[in-house]
Amino acid sequence: MKKFALLAIVAAALAFPALALAKKVNLSGGLVKDKGSDISLTVTLDGKEPKKITHFKLKGIDFNCKVGGKTQHFEDLGNIRITGALSVNKTGTFKARLPNVDNKREKLRVSGVVKKGGKRVSGNVKANKLTISGRTCDVPKQHYELRK
Repeated sequence: MKKFALLAIVAAALAFPALALAKKVNLSGGLVKDKGSDISLTVTLDGKEPKKITHFKLKGIDFNCKVGGKTQHFEDLGNIRITGALSVNKTGTFKARLPNVDNKREKLRVSGVVKKGGKRVSGNVKANKLTISGRTCDVPKQHYELRK
């Protein structure tokens, strides 16, 4: 009976090698020079290689919005949650143009690089036009750094 149980475990590990080797690393941090921001994500590793980014959440990023014909600066218009996964290429970088849920033509641009075996991620976030709470806003290019 013990041999059968051991064989079943080995067979399951061989049948699902990606599941057996996948490791998830949760990282958090924020925008450089902006202590009011909060950014987090999860890096999925296959062995030591980063494969994808999931659970990407951004809070407290800066927006420049048109209000009454004038541009006003806002620190936080709520949380931005990126659904799905962003693929990491062989050089450890990722880049995506993500559509706004309310208007698919509007894109949030996110890029980054995974370093130190998935324990660090740094990158940029930017958008030229997003409609948020009925306002037309730009997200100026902002650099973020995350750690385990």
